Parts: sequence; structure tokens; C-alpha cells
Amino acid sequence: MNISDRQNYISKIFKDVHKNIFDQIKMFEDKSKIQDDVWHKKELGNGNSVVIDDGNFFDKAGINFSSISVNHYPSLRWEIKANPWDCLFLQLVYQ
Repeated sequence: MNISDRQNYISKIFKDVHKNIFDQIKMFEDKSKIQDDVWHKKELGNGNSVVIDDGNFFDKAGINFSSISVNHYPSLRWEIKANPWDCLFLQLVYQ
């Protein structure tokens, strides 16, 4: 399995976990209290940010997934001489 295949495989696992958590939480929350933002940033990555505010079960909560791939640092405008890097984030925060 090459690096790209591994990244895609692990990313799918994280996305599935994110979806499962979100699906379970949606059973307790009013849909009008949920903001679901699927995003894609060119040359950076993609993700899904879910925010619940003043919910029935959670007062405030965030369920986030991000997949980031970087070949250079945009703010510095210089190329990374080593291999590009990938980051996956799966986050659940609540109050």
C-alpha cells in the first residue's frame, strides 16, 4: 500500500467515525440548532465542521473532521524540501 492509499484509507476511517458520532448526536438535537459545514480549500484539504449551539443534549458542541495535505507553507511561500505531510484531525468538544 503506497502513502496515498494509506492516507485515503485512514481518512475514510476518520470520516466514518465522524459521521457515526454526528448521526448519534442528531437523534437528540433539534436540526435548527445544528450548523453543518462541509468545506474544501484548494491545495490544502477538506473537512466537515459541525456546531451545535443551545441544543437539547449539549449546550454547545463541535464535531470536526479535517484532512490536510501540505507541500509548502502558503504564508512563507517556500517549498518543503522533504516529503509533503498529511494531517488528519477528528475532534469532539462539548459543554
